[in-house]
Amino acid sequence: MLDVPLQLSAPGLTLRRLRQADAPVVLAATQDPEGARYLPWKPVADLAAAEAFIGRIEKASAEGRGHGFALVPSGERAAGGWIGFDHRGSTLVVGYVLARSHWGRGLASQALGVVADWALAQPEIWRVEARCHPENAGSIRVLAKAGFQLEGRLRRAERFPNLGREPQDCLLFARVR
Repeated sequence: MLDVPLQLSAPGLTLRRLRQADAPVVLAATQDPEGARYLPWKPVADLAAAEAFIGRIEKASAEGRGHGFALVPSGERAAGGWIGFDHRGSTLVVGYVLARSHWGRGLASQALGVVADWALAQPEIWRVEARCHPENAGSIRVLAKAGFQLEGRLRRAERFPNLGREPQDCLLFARVR
């Protein structure tokens, strides 16, 4: 099982384990129609649903299946978003969500870089990958800035329920060692 730290850091940013107190940012980020547009799940309905979402992440973390970290900028008490990952063999599959109030500050690319650097330093991890919708220009920039390379287009491989019912294409990005 992967030994995941309780906290990761970068200049100006702390990544700490996601906890119930972060439910308001989960709710705010997924309720924003523009922020939720390209998510592979529907927005959480209310604070109780956000707490249940975090509870599922906490359970997965305890079982070593997946982990979630709150993104907390220096000088701020509340999280501005979160980054999560699943460990699948020698690969870490990562995703991130940022509240609109924290867009444009470089936090997502910085957090993604920190997680990828940490993961690729682990002896059992050789690859960190992420998927995004082909029209999600912001996420494409985040991935490129964090050193991820576009590997290809996966046709009708992902559901984006906020865009419709049918599976859609997605882009596959990765960093490897």
